Amino acid sequence: FSIDTMKTITYTDSYDDIKNIPSFNIPEIAFIGRSNVGKSSLLNMLSNTNKALAIVSKTPGRTRLINMFNVKDKDGDICILVDLP
Repeated sequence: FSIDTMKTITYTDSYDDIKNIPSFNIPEIAFIGRSNVGKSSLLNMLSNTNKALAIVSKTPGRTRLINMFNVKDKDGDICILVDLP
């Protein structure tokens, strides 16, 4: 997919254990990296809105849950963006 085709990104849910995550029938793109490198900030930038989807903190390690965001275009669901701790 292209960033240009993304129309909306919405928060789906948060999970504390990978075993609780439901199966999605669309691709999942995970953002993984060291603490405080900007994974949540990147998700907010991709959403291209003034509203922050992912909570951003100056304190390292604040993301404690696996956060899921649904990306849609005019034809429906494109993928799930996953913000990992």
